[in-house]
Amino acid sequence: MLQDYTAAMGPKLGPAFHRLYNDNAWLHMKWNEFLKLFVKSPAQMRDLNTAAPGFFHQVQEFWWDDMLLHIFRMTDKRTDVLSVYTLLKEAPAPLKPIIESHIAVVKRATEFATHARHNSIAHRNLNVALGVTPLTIGSRNDIRAALKAIDDLLHVIEHHFLKTNPTNYDFLDNIGGVDSLLEIVERGLKSRDAQFGYFRSSHPPDVS
Repeated sequence: MLQDYTAAMGPKLGPAFHRLYNDNAWLHMKWNEFLKLFVKSPAQMRDLNTAAPGFFHQVQEFWWDDMLLHIFRMTDKRTDVLSVYTLLKEAPAPLKPIIESHIAVVKRATEFATHARHNSIAHRNLNVALGVTPLTIGSRNDIRAALKAIDDLLHVIEHHFLKTNPTNYDFLDNIGGVDSLLEIVERGLKSRDAQFGYFRSSHPPDVS
């Protein structure tokens, strides 16, 4: 893929695009795994809270912060870092207006991540810490909107050079990730139930 992008886009834009494309895929994988662990069903959340409530509460908070930092890194405006602004810098002149319009959308869609990074994750804003100013950490819909904006930006560049279809990131998962953990939790709770005579109702259907 790196060779293809470099051949089509040139020695500067190609490698930058390849790295950001992979970063975006990794962000989608984190998001998919987050949804499977914390959003799949009320019964699953009950099981996680039964197994290790303190641990999974911390994991959920750390995971969320990590996704916000990931989004911020991909959209950082500094000139000495790799971000979507690197694509604008290295793009050929005819493509720059299109990229600029998409970056404007990306900027609006990711402001919540920048706010959280500046005021809570990387720095401890005084007014936020003391409860004077509310902290915006975003919602699942905010994450979805940020992902779509970044996806659309990357696709318009890739399609311009390679005439590709949009990438479907929905099925990206991590081998040995959440599915393996959930299986262990389920088996552990069943073993505990059998040992102590507990009974848990069967899971209701999953909700999207």
